[in-house]
Amino acid sequence: MNISKAQIKHLRSLKLKKFREKYGEFVIEGDKLLREALNEQARAIRSIYALPSWLEDLPEKLLAETRASIYSVSQAELERISSLSTPNKALAILQIPPAGPFVPPAEGWSFYLDGLRDPGNVGTIWRIADWFGFRQMIVSPDTADLYNPKVIQASMGAFLRIPAVTASHEELATLKHPLWGADMEGLPYDSPQEAEAWAPPPSGLLVIGSEARGLSPAIRSLLSGRVSIPKAPHSRAESLNASVAAGILAGKIASYTQAK
Repeated sequence: MNISKAQIKHLRSLKLKKFREKYGEFVIEGDKLLREALNEQARAIRSIYALPSWLEDLPEKLLAETRASIYSVSQAELERISSLSTPNKALAILQIPPAGPFVPPAEGWSFYLDGLRDPGNVGTIWRIADWFGFRQMIVSPDTADLYNPKVIQASMGAFLRIPAVTASHEELATLKHPLWGADMEGLPYDSPQEAEAWAPPPSGLLVIGSEARGLSPAIRSLLSGRVSIPKAPHSRAESLNASVAAGILAGKIASYTQAK
């Protein structure tokens, strides 16, 4: 099928949050992401827009489970509908999972993102959650939209495997799992030279605060404790990037809890 002007307009509208929310759809781009989606969530794909060469190269079995409409597009058309500076062969529209009540995982670790606004950080932390076996991505209502194209690209397919949910501070107050916040004044995450270093419990939420403000007062009141990443004595850096800190602490949690 060929792509119409109305479809181009619709695809371009999904770059904006208000239209993603209106239609319950988001866009993924690139050969790797689209193949992963066909393998793992084929029925969530509503339509595929791809270069003829990509469609010809795609194994039939990858399309077997999808009910998506498939459109062959030119390079010029792909450039018009893509959010990337260099479009990568194909893109697709997926259905946003329906929002349900906040149900925390029964065990293991999850992230809670408290007001992170940078979509690249949010997507990267989603990818970190996937790598280290975290159960859920839980975000505050003022965190960047999970289906922002930059979040999806930075997640590198983690959105297909790690469920995400929005939860308020009030909802977190009912949790039985401990909440540990990343904070420069917390216990050192790994310090053999000090008598008191952080020992992660078997289950919990790792809270990553806003890039600009850190942990909010509301979330601080719910914390079981705070954990820090000490800097080198000669370092003049003011802070770590939020996703870098999340990766270091998630690695500590994974190595510590798997060893128990």
